[in-house]
Amino acid sequence: MIKAKCSESLRVSKIKVAENGKQAVILNPNKEVFTRTKVDGCTISNKTACDWLIQDNTITSIFIELKGCDVEHAIEQIEATLLFMKNNGLLTERLAALIVCSKPSRHPSFTAKLQKAKSRLSKEYKAPLHVVTGNHEYKIDRLLSHTGPH
Repeated sequence: MIKAKCSESLRVSKIKVAENGKQAVILNPNKEVFTRTKVDGCTISNKTACDWLIQDNTITSIFIELKGCDVEHAIEQIEATLLFMKNNGLLTERLAALIVCSKPSRHPSFTAKLQKAKSRLSKEYKAPLHVVTGNHEYKIDRLLSHTGPH
């Protein structure tokens, strides 16, 4: 279901995804083979979807949304992509979601919505959801942890 033209296999120590000045770098010190897939506008067109998907060959998927400040919409994009993958039998064993944004809201109602989204993804997919600001490098095992990406 994932279109070949949207994906590329990489064997590099740093897997970078970038868009509109936002970026995330997934560290891969052993240079294992990972697939970097452009989801929004390529694998999934004309529907809500996250920007990128980083996967190893067997068990790990990292869903990434690079966003300005609309974290609520970013959460919808992550959840829509997870549902697409689930409905098409493409989910792997270990999942995580990362939203890189300029400045997430600190408003109490937003904080409650974010906590509910984190709980929902954890319960339904066993996937931690991390919302971060700035461009950083991430270890895969930290992204897969519910305690945080740093």
